[in-house]
Formats: sequence, structure tokens, C-alpha cells
Amino acid sequence: MVDAFNAVKGYDRFHSRILAYLKAGYWDPERKAFLAWMFITTKAASINGTEVTGFCFDLDHDSVWLEGTGEMIVAYRSAGEDYTADFYIREMEKVISPSAKDPALAGLPYATTPCV
Repeated sequence: MVDAFNAVKGYDRFHSRILAYLKAGYWDPERKAFLAWMFITTKAASINGTEVTGFCFDLDHDSVWLEGTGEMIVAYRSAGEDYTADFYIREMEKVISPSAKDPALAGLPYATTPCV
């Protein structure tokens, strides 16, 4: 939501609606900060069956969100928590997968389970 707010130039009804939505459900007035939830969870990756520990962004903890785990690695590294960042890098490396079209290439799935 914050990305969309910043990506669209100007300030109009679109922007005010985003702010109202965020204020209603994600703003902590005492801390003057947005609330964010990231839950540590371990799940088997559907791509190779390997268990991976990382972060899930919703309460059902049904998947490791690899993109968000990567974002947390950057946050840990920025905070000087190199040991923790390195742990999650090793977790993500477990699901690096070769491309079906070109075996010389590899990548990471978005999450440990398909998003439907």
C-alpha cells in the first residue's frame, strides 16, 4: 500500500483512501508507526520438499514468504545482525531452483507453497 501511495504522483482521492485504510487498520497512534506483522514459520517447499524457516505475513502461517524473508535479511544486515541475516540466507538457498527452460539459470520461488 505504501508503495502504491508513493508510485502514483500527486495527491488525490486515491491517496486519501489509502491513508484512511492504513489509519483504520495499521496505524498505532501511540507509537506513531505502522503496524507490521511478520511471523517466523517453517514449511516444506513445494518445489523440492525441503523444510525452510522464514517469514509469513499472515496469521495462518501457511507458507514461508521468500520475498519477505529476503527483505528481513536486508533489515537484519542493516541493523548489524549479521548472524541472523546469514541464517536466513542459508534457509533461502535451500530452495534455489534451476530454470525449467535453461538449466544454466536458477531462481527462487515467491513462497514455499504456490499462491492461489
